[in-house]
Amino acid sequence: MSTTLSKLPEERGKKLFQHLTTIMFLVGGVVGAFVYIFPDFVVQIYAPGLWIMAEGQIIREIAIKQLKMMTPCIVLAGPVGLGFGYMSAQGNDVLPCISPALSSSLVIASVSDDIELFLFLAWACYPNYVYTGSSNTNKHLQCLVCALTSRLNGYFSAGLSYAYLLVIAPLGALSSITVLPLVPKFSKPVKTSSWESLANDLERALLLCMVLLLPIFSVMRSLVEPIIHILFERCEFDSSASALVSSLFLAYSLGTPFFIAKDLLVAVFYALGDGKRPFLVSAGAVALNAVLDWLSVSRFNLGAKGLALSTSFTAALSVLILFHLLKRKLSGLSSYAAMIYPTTLLLICCITSNITTSVAYNLMHVSVASTLLSRYNLMMELFTLLMAGAFGLIGFFVPAVLLHLCGFELARDLYRMLIMPQSLTPMTKSF
Repeated sequence: MSTTLSKLPEERGKKLFQHLTTIMFLVGGVVGAFVYIFPDFVVQIYAPGLWIMAEGQIIREIAIKQLKMMTPCIVLAGPVGLGFGYMSAQGNDVLPCISPALSSSLVIASVSDDIELFLFLAWACYPNYVYTGSSNTNKHLQCLVCALTSRLNGYFSAGLSYAYLLVIAPLGALSSITVLPLVPKFSKPVKTSSWESLANDLERALLLCMVLLLPIFSVMRSLVEPIIHILFERCEFDSSASALVSSLFLAYSLGTPFFIAKDLLVAVFYALGDGKRPFLVSAGAVALNAVLDWLSVSRFNLGAKGLALSTSFTAALSVLILFHLLKRKLSGLSSYAAMIYPTTLLLICCITSNITTSVAYNLMHVSVASTLLSRYNLMMELFTLLMAGAFGLIGFFVPAVLLHLCGFELARDLYRMLIMPQSLTPMTKSF
């Protein structure tokens, strides 16, 4: 929506928006009516274990009632998404980024008595509204594989859901902050056929997202076990469940750079007026992921970890195919050899950050625990995590600056691209 509207006259764009909104209301109404009339069928497809478990009847009835209550969201989802695209095309990026956070926070605040849980859910739920892609389809596909394969049970399905939530929360936040506002910006060079400028903008956007994303996940990979312990480990969620979610998070996190890169590449394809190739690549990725899911579970006995690894692998393969196709359409993109240097630098920064975070956390954990003895509580653990995370971020950006990765220049360029696009001058090569 945003890429199309940014290339159309204002009056024509308004008419297109009105027509599509009407269509989405009708489609959402039909789907919502189906879900409202047959909620038990939908719940049975998604959670067949509720029909088998001894205690499943109560949970099943609650799920059916809640699903019926949520049907208005199905009707409104399409028009809301179109509205975000319309506002983004008009240069209004603030409201699309913060409105999901506001609505999620209000809902969670009304039902949550646990402040730590509230803060996490408010952070985690907000990007799920604005971050979409074939990875979400793959997630639901994996739940279906778990349901149809006897070697996996609800325990592993829940582990996949928790790990995916930990991955999608920061990824969705970054996507809404950077990718969403950049989408209409890619359409401007297309109007003037400035292909080299478009290629440079794409390369810098890719490197910028990596500089913002990789330090976060480098820190989280080192601290995933204590993070999961604080967020989830209570009641039935014991240490074995934490170990499972930690391993699944590590498998999912391998694909995070490719998730965000795919969003940017698809945005450029849309700006060029080509939606067919991204669709075919995404459809092929979903099909390949289904095959890999089945092989991982039925043939290689990799369990839930195999499902997470298949998602990361298909995401990486999709990015390589999209980049190859884009190089054939867009002159000026750097060669594969030119990407070796920045990729190596980013890898060095990630390793440094990972080691720094682990060492800082272990030292601080031992020091604080020995000082406070029995008074070591949740707040101290949170303080330890925050300090270790801060050292980990420093461990990423210090070598990035010393090795001239242009992290601060990219941050400045992001501000100029999002806040002052009229003052943006042609960018130089970033690789």
